[in-house]
Amino acid sequence: MNDYHLQRKKFFDEAISRTGFRSQAPLTATFRIPCHLFSKLQIQVQEYLKASCGSNEFHEGDLQKALTEFPTKAKNISTSGIVIPKSYCDNKFTEVHQTIAEIMEQSQIADVVEFWIYPFNIRLKGTLPGSDSRAYPTELPHSETWVGCSLRSVLLHIPILGDLSNNLLKVWMPGERFEASWLKPLSSYHEAQDLIQDSTELDVNNIPGNMLMVDSSLLHGTHRTSSAGARVSIDLNVVLKSYDANIYKDDANLLVERQKLSNEHFFKIGKSLRVTSPDGEDDIFNPPDGMRHPANIKLVKI
Repeated sequence: MNDYHLQRKKFFDEAISRTGFRSQAPLTATFRIPCHLFSKLQIQVQEYLKASCGSNEFHEGDLQKALTEFPTKAKNISTSGIVIPKSYCDNKFTEVHQTIAEIMEQSQIADVVEFWIYPFNIRLKGTLPGSDSRAYPTELPHSETWVGCSLRSVLLHIPILGDLSNNLLKVWMPGERFEASWLKPLSSYHEAQDLIQDSTELDVNNIPGNMLMVDSSLLHGTHRTSSAGARVSIDLNVVLKSYDANIYKDDANLLVERQKLSNEHFFKIGKSLRVTSPDGEDDIFNPPDGMRHPANIKLVKI
């Protein structure tokens, strides 16, 4: 680690010391999800996928076949694999959120959270890598700051369903040439090829039943072996109180107020609030501002 990462590690370690997360590699940590909540989350995510493509189109007896064929049957999947909450599945999205909130309560993370970047992503990664012609293929090691996320953010990643051994998230520590100036919006992940080549993979405990936390100054990306099947995971970004806003200034991030969710509202979803979307199958949401996200949602009272 260079001096910049050593400095960030102090703020990162301060935050996780007040939670149920435990660190294995620098600037990463994991939380073991209680078995009953992880099983509940798996079931609810599968129900969300069914609602997305039509229950009759989902092969309940063959999960891998269902996941492989999902992109041909569901119209609410983005080029990066996000299964977008729309009007016909927003109630199932709300149910998934409620269980995630229960998991977060168990992890004791709320006390160190300034705000949640919303919505989170239920993401399906198939067997084929994203096209190199795309500006932001998630197969390339990257930081969320490169698409406009806060310098004070961390990524939370939960592997859920499918081939979680051969199709998984990997994490890298940038090399000594890394500087704070790298943590800003880029026009393409391909801009950072030199930085990527100079990075070292970290040994993180990214297994089913664990929630992985990754500091935004590290790099992460989808890795598949040659025999990999499809998988589903959840990723969400959160801004922590422990990072000094005078040091890690957010003048370059693209977040807008509608994308920032307080603890109060986060933990009310599924209880007194729910997620709703006006969009149908063929509607495409192009946000006028903020971090680009394909979900057109709002919170309403139940």
